[in-house]
Amino acid sequence: MKGADVMQAIVQGAAGKMGRRLVAVLHEAAGFTLKGAVERPGVEAIGKDAGELAGIGPLGVFITDRLDSVIAGAQVIFDFSAPQSAMAALRAAAERDVA
Repeated sequence: MKGADVMQAIVQGAAGKMGRRLVAVLHEAAGFTLKGAVERPGVEAIGKDAGELAGIGPLGVFITDRLDSVIAGAQVIFDFSAPQSAMAALRAAAERDVA
């Protein structure tokens, strides 16, 4: 799938067990592309390639601690983070009409 048929996705909590698995699943899934990978500040994985962390090889998507740096153009956020981070992501998504 290409263009408008591909949903731009962000994974919040991307360095955790479920987040890494979701990065791998999105990479294989038709209709999705990984646009961003987010973690909380101070996590060792920040700056690392999300695909390499997920064990699927480099994707060119680097983990950041700033959701606002990757949210533009996203259509969906998958959240596997702590409740406080999830609420911040929910507010940011609502402000930008992201699912």
